[in-house]
Amino acid sequence: MLNNWFKKEKPFAGFAGFGGGATGLGFAGGGGGVEATGGIKYWNSSENGGTMYHIFQSPGTFNVTTDGDVEVLIVGGGGSGADGQAGGGGGGGVVHGATIPVTGSIPIVVGAGGEPNGPGGNYNRCGYRGGSSSFNGVTAIGGGGGARNNYAWGGLGTDDQNRVSGANCGGGGGGSLSGSGQHFPSAAILPQPVPGSYVAYGGNYGAPQANVGSGSGGGGGGAGANSPGPAGPRPTSVRSPGGAGKAIPSFNSTNIPIMPSSWITAVGPTGLYGGGGGGGEDGPAASGFGGPGGGGDGQSPSSYPAAGAVAFTGGGGGDRGAPNLPHGSTVGAKGLVVVKYQSALTSDVGSTFGGQPYTIGNYTYHVFSAGDSSLFVDSGPVTYDILVVAGGGAGGSDRAAGACGGGGGGGVIYAENQTMGPGSYNVFVGSGGAYQPGAPSPNPKGDNGGNSVFSNVSIPGPAKVDMSGHSMPGSTWLALGGGGGAGSGSGNANITGREAGTGGGGGSQTGGGGGGIQTTQSSLPSISRTHGSGNAGRASLNAYPARGGGGGGHSPNTYGQGNENQGGRDGYQVPASFLPTSVPADFANLLGANHPTPKGGGIATNSPEWRYFAGGGGASDNVPATANSYQASGGLGGGGNAGGDGRPSPSNPRTARTGTTYNGTGNESSPGVHGRGGGGAANGLDNAGQVDYFGGIGGDGIIIVRIHNS
Repeated sequence: MLNNWFKKEKPFAGFAGFGGGATGLGFAGGGGGVEATGGIKYWNSSENGGTMYHIFQSPGTFNVTTDGDVEVLIVGGGGSGADGQAGGGGGGGVVHGATIPVTGSIPIVVGAGGEPNGPGGNYNRCGYRGGSSSFNGVTAIGGGGGARNNYAWGGLGTDDQNRVSGANCGGGGGGSLSGSGQHFPSAAILPQPVPGSYVAYGGNYGAPQANVGSGSGGGGGGAGANSPGPAGPRPTSVRSPGGAGKAIPSFNSTNIPIMPSSWITAVGPTGLYGGGGGGGEDGPAASGFGGPGGGGDGQSPSSYPAAGAVAFTGGGGGDRGAPNLPHGSTVGAKGLVVVKYQSALTSDVGSTFGGQPYTIGNYTYHVFSAGDSSLFVDSGPVTYDILVVAGGGAGGSDRAAGACGGGGGGGVIYAENQTMGPGSYNVFVGSGGAYQPGAPSPNPKGDNGGNSVFSNVSIPGPAKVDMSGHSMPGSTWLALGGGGGAGSGSGNANITGREAGTGGGGGSQTGGGGGGIQTTQSSLPSISRTHGSGNAGRASLNAYPARGGGGGGHSPNTYGQGNENQGGRDGYQVPASFLPTSVPADFANLLGANHPTPKGGGIATNSPEWRYFAGGGGASDNVPATANSYQASGGLGGGGNAGGDGRPSPSNPRTARTGTTYNGTGNESSPGVHGRGGGGAANGLDNAGQVDYFGGIGGDGIIIVRIHNS
């Protein structure tokens, strides 16, 4: 049994922690006597006679019941990398308060990492600034996004300059110089004014623009240092790494055995946060490494997918390298807020820790959303039930035709009355697949969703994305992502949906549904096949008007509404005993209760859809806005609706639509529901112009581990 204890409290999403050590806590004024709730409470008995941590990885409230002094760490989200041969994202700003008096209820904001650019990229897109984090209004600004290829600051438009600027600016673009000055001006750094009891760290620059044809992209600035460059002219063969993060020794990782291994390595014994992302290169080499403190590596055609920025460090994302390379690793790392103070252990303690925890009846639910995380078991063995849902596939896209296939829902694993012993278990929840352009080249099929994995060993990168599975121990739970739906249109006829955990729907006129291989893939651990579920996508039919096939799900015989094979397959239904309807609102929101109404609406706890996961996306016709047009609904379990409508009431959760396909601001169709692993809807809008209409993205997966408390 460890001599550290932790208490599970809401709100909280994800998982991380912080420790002290030889570098000391150094609470001025003693810090004793504080009592508070909020976040995850972790108690370390070996620090200063006992130290309590409150760890926030999502917005929440620090509720002080006994006033006193605390120490505070605030880390902004990292910026995302650009789209090709360009700059890495800047690390998030870092703010530290050694002795902060607290009283009452204090609001907490945790900044998200800068989002990646969507698929089908080009060399003309900068990354995005990360979100800001704050404690009682004291703010750490997010890191800037990476600058685009061939442009210096002076040549960027106002919107791009806003994206690149941050607490630490992103890296300069590769290639030749367009615009005045290859170096970043002071305007690229956003100030972080803080009260005198705090110290803000940042103000560091990314490497300048390459200023040479085909030169490599620059690394983003870190919270502790500028990118080491080098300055231009920077040829193809020269790597440009991200700048180092800022060391906050009193928030190091040494004494926290419950942390994910990636976080422990990135933060380390010196407490590094906010490393910059590495620059990218579209040639065979020369992508830069991420800066120490969680920065993500840049990519090149010979080094992808790159190691992404480490969650909850505020590290900047690496550059994509080239527009046709995977874009997921460019995302910036989420920030965090941590509060700690000297304390004797007076609270109740738990034996399991991780994810968003909820105690309901005789069970503790640990809910994990998209990304890396961990579950720590302090004492055991414990009995548990588990639901693993992979990310849904994206719907097929189109250019001036229609009748595309829906994305498949993610693969599903469900098992009861399992046992696990003490230790740290690695968790990865797959994101939904991204849409692709509707033109015949490079590929109108939607991307497959990401895999979801729960394992007692480190999870290698291929196990997170490969549909062939991966060599993992037999005790690993690995659900394969849903298959992307097929596109349609001139040059794209008769395309089969992608094979995956569940298959994507086929495109017109006679495209077959992709195979569902969750239960048959021999490279998967046997328990993942035995307890797994997944069905093929549905085939397109050639009757006029042509109609795409619905995305694969988990029911062989029930589907969403639609003509012929358009409806997405219904998802996997968990038992009522596993998922009650009386859950907290934030629990329900993690499972898609707050899904936007214009994109299909949320899944309410009193809906017949409540216990379904990974429904297939609905398919589309190719003659919209006519009497023959019937844009299908997705399957129960979060499948996207091609018509955009759906869930008009809890008693009627899925409704097909007569009329044009729903289109968002980017000409994309309805997404699958996040937290459900639903397949994205197909996009079938017929248009005489050469305009891409994109399928909906897949919904992110979910992992729920339910611990038996008695």
